[in-house]
Formats: sequence, C-alpha cells, structure tokens
Amino acid sequence: MDELSQITQKLNQHQDSLARVKQSAHEEREHLISFYRCQGQAQAYELTSLPAIVINKAYVIYGVHSLDKALFLFRRYQEVHHV
Repeated sequence: MDELSQITQKLNQHQDSLARVKQSAHEEREHLISFYRCQGQAQAYELTSLPAIVINKAYVIYGVHSLDKALFLFRRYQEVHHV
C-alpha cells in the first residue's frame, strides 16, 4: 500500500505541474495577443513614439503617462484653437 501511495503522490504532483504549465502557456498567449493588438493600434494611429494617448480616435498626446493630464492638455488645445 505504501508503494501505491507514492505512485499516486507522484501522479498528483505531475498533474499539478501540468496544470501550472498550461496556465503559464495561457497567460503567455494572452500577453502576446494583447501586445499585437496594441502594435496594430499604434500602426493604425501612425504613432511615432511612446507614451502616446489617443483621444476621440483623432488626437494624439505624446509624452504623457496620465490620462487626466492628457485630457487637460487636449481641452486646453481645444480652447486655444477653438476646436
């Protein structure tokens, strides 16, 4: 019975390892999908550098990481240029 317990334990460890590998592969796949989606969007908007925030699919704010700051700059631009 002790040998059977050891075999069962090894099989369970193998199953746990296999589950972790599958989860890791799934996460990597999702990461790659996200990366290529972002690459496609960057090309569609013809972005020239990062960081870049696209507003209303028409305006790009470069060099800003904060959405709040980008929106502030965009509104300021609209006021000055009467857009």
